[in-house]
Amino acid sequence: MGWARPPPAAPTFAAEGRSVVVRAVDMVVRQLVFGGGAQIDDGFFRQSEAIVRSMTREERSHPDIIDGSRRRRIARGSGATPSDVNRLLKQYKEAKRIMQQITTGRGAKISPLFG
Repeated sequence: MGWARPPPAAPTFAAEGRSVVVRAVDMVVRQLVFGGGAQIDDGFFRQSEAIVRSMTREERSHPDIIDGSRRRRIARGSGATPSDVNRLLKQYKEAKRIMQQITTGRGAKISPLFG
């Protein structure tokens, strides 16, 4: 009597997480910011990830504490410019505002984006 082979290990979220997250973010960003039709290159996500990884935990948790000197440090650490950091923070605030409107039922104000 032979032993049956164990089933192959199921892929974990950690193993596939980045690609799943990147695809989800890509879809949401295209729909909300670019109206659904634009293609976003991987460079956008690489730069955004580098900027976020250059932030401290506290800055990631509370982006409102990021002042000019922190923006310059984050930009230097990520190989970006301070204006790139500003752009990412602005996009984050806008996405947060839109998600709050959707979850509180005031999504009618943003319906032209889904349109």
